Amino acid sequence: MDATQQRLKAFEMEMTTVVADAGYCSGENYDQLEAHGLIGYIPAHGMYKAERAGFTYDGVTDSYTCSQGKQLTFQKVRLRFGVKR
Repeated sequence: MDATQQRLKAFEMEMTTVVADAGYCSGENYDQLEAHGLIGYIPAHGMYKAERAGFTYDGVTDSYTCSQGKQLTFQKVRLRFGVKR
């Protein structure tokens, strides 16, 4: 993260957001993001499910449709930084 920030600064760019896969999900990584003032999007281990029982996925619209033909709409993303379990 530090090396990337330094390279971006050389081009007068600022890193504000980090996206990573679930392999980087850890309290230590969340603490580092917070310490550097960065917003992180890292899914928790085991949360992603490629298929949902009773729903059909449409890759074109990136959405799911239920058995009654109703499309699920995106509601919100919950960010829970600093939460310790």
